[in-house]
Amino acid sequence: MSLEIRLVEDIDQMTKLSDFFNVVWSDGPDVVSFDLGYALLHVGGYASLAYENNEIVGASFGARGIYNGQQILHSHVTAVTVPGVGFELKKHQFAWAKQLDLDRKSTRLNSSHI
Repeated sequence: MSLEIRLVEDIDQMTKLSDFFNVVWSDGPDVVSFDLGYALLHVGGYASLAYENNEIVGASFGARGIYNGQQILHSHVTAVTVPGVGFELKKHQFAWAKQLDLDRKSTRLNSSHI
């Protein structure tokens, strides 16, 4: 597997992230709408896309906050279309949070393919 994980940094990438979640959960409401996702990214949230051969095969999104007086990353959602990619995304998310001295708090929706 030649996996590349990239942080979401612009409007185009956030659109791709939101669209990817809508493909994975096509039978439900928006998991991460573009406007809310981009707003939370703008204030320090976490968003990443996983690529294999330039195709998006996974995405992860989280919001920063405070819990019990500590700065945290709430890991909101991770979804994949290729088994094993979710674990790599979670490792990437953990390393990102660690660089910022955030404690990681994980809840919410996760794809069964992780």
